[in-house]
Amino acid sequence: MLNRLVASSTMKKNILHVNKLLSNPYGQANLKLLRDIRLGAGLALKKAANHFLWTQKLDSSLIMETDDNAYAVEIEDSTQFLDSEAQFMTTLESISQQRNHFNDMPMREVISFFNILCCEECSNEIPQLSRSDYIHFLENAFLGKNNAKAEFVHRKLMITYQVFHQFYLTCYNKLYVNLSGSIDAYIGLLTTNFVGFDFEKVKNNFKTNDDHFLVEVRAKYKTALQQLQPSQEILSNQ
Repeated sequence: MLNRLVASSTMKKNILHVNKLLSNPYGQANLKLLRDIRLGAGLALKKAANHFLWTQKLDSSLIMETDDNAYAVEIEDSTQFLDSEAQFMTTLESISQQRNHFNDMPMREVISFFNILCCEECSNEIPQLSRSDYIHFLENAFLGKNNAKAEFVHRKLMITYQVFHQFYLTCYNKLYVNLSGSIDAYIGLLTTNFVGFDFEKVKNNFKTNDDHFLVEVRAKYKTALQQLQPSQEILSNQ
Protein backbone atom coordinates (compact mmCIF):
# COMPACT_ATOMS: atom_id res chain seq x y z
CA MET A 1 0.00 0.00 0.00
CA LEU A 2 1.30 3.47 -0.90
CA ASN A 3 0.61 6.79 0.78
CA ARG A 4 0.88 9.88 -1.39
CA LEU A 5 2.33 12.86 0.43
CA VAL A 6 2.34 16.34 -1.08
CA ALA A 7 5.70 17.97 -0.47
CA SER A 8 6.66 21.62 -0.69
CA SER A 9 9.29 22.93 -3.08
CA THR A 10 11.55 23.29 -0.01
CA MET A 11 11.39 19.56 0.56
CA LYS A 12 12.03 18.87 -3.13
CA LYS A 13 15.17 20.99 -2.98
CA ASN A 14 16.32 19.16 0.14
CA ILE A 15 15.83 15.76 -1.47
CA LEU A 16 17.72 16.81 -4.59
CA HIS A 17 20.48 18.21 -2.38
CA VAL A 18 20.71 14.87 -0.56
CA ASN A 19 20.86 13.05 -3.88
CA LYS A 20 23.76 15.22 -4.97
CA LEU A 21 25.65 14.67 -1.72
CA LEU A 22 25.21 10.91 -1.87
CA SER A 23 26.38 10.75 -5.47
CA ASN A 24 29.89 11.90 -4.62
CA PRO A 25 32.63 9.65 -3.12
CA TYR A 26 32.02 11.10 0.34
CA GLY A 27 28.31 10.41 0.26
CA GLN A 28 28.27 7.94 3.13
CA ALA A 29 30.01 10.40 5.42
CA ASN A 30 27.68 13.18 4.31
CA LEU A 31 24.64 11.05 5.10
CA LYS A 32 25.41 11.31 8.81
CA LEU A 33 25.25 15.10 8.59
CA LEU A 34 21.80 15.29 7.02
CA ARG A 35 19.65 14.75 10.09
CA ASP A 36 19.28 18.47 10.72
CA ILE A 37 18.14 19.49 7.24
CA ARG A 38 15.40 22.09 7.54
CA LEU A 39 12.21 20.79 5.99
CA GLY A 40 9.59 23.35 6.90
CA ALA A 41 6.81 20.85 6.27
CA GLY A 42 4.36 18.75 8.26
CA LEU A 43 5.12 15.62 10.26
CA ALA A 44 4.05 13.27 7.48
CA LEU A 45 6.45 14.92 5.05
CA LYS A 46 9.23 14.71 7.60
CA LYS A 47 8.62 10.99 7.85
CA ALA A 48 8.96 10.73 4.09
CA ALA A 49 12.16 12.77 4.07
CA ASN A 50 13.68 10.72 6.87
CA HIS A 51 12.72 7.57 4.99
CA PHE A 52 14.72 8.78 1.99
CA LEU A 53 17.67 9.86 4.11
CA TRP A 54 18.03 6.68 6.11
CA THR A 55 17.21 4.07 3.47
CA GLN A 56 19.40 5.96 0.98
CA LYS A 57 16.73 5.29 -1.65
CA LEU A 58 16.56 8.75 -3.14
CA ASP A 59 14.98 7.75 -6.43
CA SER A 60 14.09 10.86 -8.45
CA SER A 61 11.20 8.92 -10.02
CA LEU A 62 9.42 9.18 -6.66
CA ILE A 63 9.25 12.96 -7.03
CA MET A 64 6.47 14.07 -9.38
CA GLU A 65 5.43 17.61 -10.22
CA THR A 66 1.83 18.59 -9.47
CA ASP A 67 -0.46 21.40 -10.65
CA ASP A 68 0.15 23.67 -7.66
CA ASN A 69 3.94 23.78 -7.94
CA ALA A 70 4.26 21.25 -5.13
CA TYR A 71 5.61 17.73 -5.37
CA ALA A 72 4.14 14.37 -4.50
CA VAL A 73 6.30 11.78 -2.80
CA GLU A 74 5.28 8.14 -2.53
CA ILE A 75 6.54 5.94 0.30
CA GLU A 76 5.68 2.42 1.30
CA ASP A 77 3.31 2.11 4.23
CA SER A 78 4.50 -1.25 5.52
CA THR A 79 5.99 -3.05 8.50
CA GLN A 80 9.39 -2.62 6.90
CA PHE A 81 8.94 1.14 6.97
CA LEU A 82 7.71 1.07 10.57
CA ASP A 83 10.88 -0.77 11.59
CA SER A 84 13.17 1.58 9.68
CA GLU A 85 15.60 4.13 11.04
CA ALA A 86 13.22 6.82 9.82
CA GLN A 87 10.27 5.58 11.84
CA PHE A 88 12.46 5.04 14.90
CA MET A 89 13.64 8.65 14.81
CA THR A 90 10.14 9.95 14.08
CA THR A 91 8.83 8.05 17.11
CA LEU A 92 11.58 9.52 19.30
CA GLU A 93 10.72 12.99 18.01
CA SER A 94 7.10 12.42 18.99
CA ILE A 95 8.02 11.09 22.44
CA SER A 96 10.38 14.02 23.04
CA GLN A 97 7.47 16.45 22.76
CA GLN A 98 5.12 14.68 25.15
CA ARG A 99 4.63 15.30 28.87
CA ASN A 100 6.67 13.20 31.26
CA HIS A 101 4.22 11.40 33.60
CA PHE A 102 6.97 10.11 35.90
CA ASN A 103 8.63 13.34 37.00
CA ASP A 104 9.22 16.86 35.69
CA MET A 105 12.25 16.13 33.51
CA PRO A 106 11.48 17.08 29.88
CA MET A 107 11.25 14.00 27.69
CA ARG A 108 14.01 15.30 25.46
CA GLU A 109 16.36 15.12 28.47
CA VAL A 110 15.07 11.65 29.35
CA ILE A 111 15.91 10.45 25.84
CA SER A 112 19.32 12.11 26.03
CA PHE A 113 20.07 10.28 29.28
CA PHE A 114 18.88 6.81 28.26
CA ASN A 115 19.97 6.73 24.60
CA ILE A 116 23.16 5.08 25.82
CA LEU A 117 21.01 1.92 26.17
CA CYS A 118 20.20 1.92 22.45
CA CYS A 119 23.63 2.72 21.01
CA GLU A 120 25.17 -0.16 19.09
CA GLU A 121 28.63 1.40 19.30
CA CYS A 122 28.34 1.37 23.11
CA SER A 123 27.48 -2.33 23.35
CA ASN A 124 30.88 -3.50 24.63
CA GLU A 125 30.47 -1.34 27.73
CA ILE A 126 26.73 -0.74 28.19
CA PRO A 127 23.81 -3.24 28.18
CA GLN A 128 21.66 -2.69 25.11
CA LEU A 129 18.00 -2.66 24.10
CA SER A 130 16.52 -3.26 20.68
CA ARG A 131 14.93 -0.17 19.15
CA SER A 132 11.43 -1.47 19.83
CA ASP A 133 12.23 -2.28 23.46
CA TYR A 134 13.85 1.13 23.93
CA ILE A 135 10.67 2.80 22.64
CA HIS A 136 8.53 0.53 24.84
CA PHE A 137 10.58 1.46 27.89
CA LEU A 138 10.23 5.20 27.25
CA GLU A 139 6.50 4.88 26.62
CA ASN A 140 5.80 2.61 29.59
CA ALA A 141 7.99 4.34 32.17
CA PHE A 142 7.40 7.97 31.25
CA LEU A 143 4.24 8.22 29.16
CA GLY A 144 2.05 5.80 31.11
CA LYS A 145 1.56 3.25 28.35
CA ASN A 146 1.27 -0.49 28.86
CA ASN A 147 3.48 -2.19 26.28
CA ALA A 148 5.20 -5.49 26.97
CA LYS A 149 8.19 -5.30 29.31
CA ALA A 150 11.52 -4.59 27.66
CA GLU A 151 14.43 -7.01 27.78
CA PHE A 152 18.14 -6.29 27.55
CA VAL A 153 20.08 -7.91 24.74
CA HIS A 154 23.28 -7.98 26.80
CA ARG A 155 22.78 -8.23 30.56
CA LYS A 156 25.38 -6.38 32.59
CA LEU A 157 23.71 -6.12 35.95
CA MET A 158 25.97 -3.78 37.89
CA ILE A 159 26.24 -1.36 34.97
CA THR A 160 22.47 -1.48 34.51
CA TYR A 161 21.95 -0.65 38.20
CA GLN A 162 24.44 2.18 37.84
CA VAL A 163 22.66 3.70 34.81
CA PHE A 164 19.36 3.87 36.70
CA HIS A 165 21.02 5.07 39.90
CA GLN A 166 22.71 7.83 37.92
CA PHE A 167 19.32 8.78 36.49
CA TYR A 168 18.00 9.13 40.04
CA LEU A 169 20.97 11.30 41.02
CA THR A 170 20.61 13.43 37.89
CA CYS A 171 16.92 14.03 38.59
CA TYR A 172 17.66 14.79 42.25
CA ASN A 173 20.44 17.25 41.41
CA LYS A 174 18.27 19.02 38.84
CA LEU A 175 15.36 19.18 41.32
CA TYR A 176 13.16 16.88 39.26
CA VAL A 177 12.93 14.84 42.47
CA ASN A 178 11.57 16.70 45.47
CA LEU A 179 13.34 16.31 48.78
CA SER A 180 10.80 13.82 50.07
CA GLY A 181 10.84 11.79 46.84
CA SER A 182 11.32 8.06 47.23
CA ILE A 183 14.26 6.32 45.62
CA ASP A 184 12.01 3.26 45.35
CA ALA A 185 10.19 4.84 42.40
CA TYR A 186 13.49 5.00 40.50
CA ILE A 187 14.29 1.40 41.35
CA GLY A 188 10.83 0.62 40.00
CA LEU A 189 11.76 2.15 36.64
CA LEU A 190 13.98 -0.88 36.21
CA THR A 191 12.04 -3.62 37.99
CA THR A 192 8.62 -2.67 36.61
CA ASN A 193 9.56 -2.04 33.01
CA PHE A 194 12.13 -4.77 32.31
CA VAL A 195 12.14 -8.55 32.36
CA GLY A 196 14.23 -10.33 34.98
CA PHE A 197 14.80 -7.77 37.76
CA ASP A 198 13.83 -8.39 41.39
CA PHE A 199 13.03 -5.28 43.41
CA GLU A 200 14.87 -6.24 46.61
CA LYS A 201 17.94 -7.44 44.75
CA VAL A 202 18.08 -4.24 42.72
CA LYS A 203 17.54 -2.12 45.84
CA ASN A 204 20.48 -3.81 47.58
CA ASN A 205 22.72 -2.99 44.60
CA PHE A 206 21.29 0.38 43.56
CA LYS A 207 24.46 2.46 43.61
CA THR A 208 27.20 3.98 41.50
CA ASN A 209 30.60 2.32 41.73
CA ASP A 210 32.39 4.70 39.39
CA ASP A 211 31.22 8.31 39.07
CA HIS A 212 33.23 8.79 35.87
CA PHE A 213 32.25 5.65 33.95
CA LEU A 214 29.10 6.89 32.18
CA VAL A 215 30.63 10.31 31.55
CA GLU A 216 33.59 8.66 29.84
CA VAL A 217 31.40 6.34 27.77
CA ARG A 218 29.24 9.25 26.61
CA ALA A 219 32.33 11.24 25.64
CA LYS A 220 33.80 8.26 23.79
CA TYR A 221 30.62 7.68 21.74
CA LYS A 222 29.45 11.29 21.55
CA THR A 223 28.82 11.26 17.79
CA ALA A 224 26.81 8.02 17.85
CA LEU A 225 24.71 9.25 20.78
CA GLN A 226 24.01 12.59 19.10
CA GLN A 227 22.55 10.68 16.16
CA LEU A 228 20.06 9.07 18.54
CA GLN A 229 18.80 12.44 19.74
CA PRO A 230 15.71 13.99 18.07
CA SER A 231 16.66 16.88 15.83
CA GLN A 232 16.03 20.29 17.41
CA GLU A 233 15.55 21.89 13.99
CA ILE A 234 12.90 19.39 12.99
CA LEU A 235 11.16 19.85 16.32
CA SER A 236 11.21 23.63 16.03
CA ASN A 237 9.50 23.51 12.63
CA GLN A 238 6.54 21.42 13.72
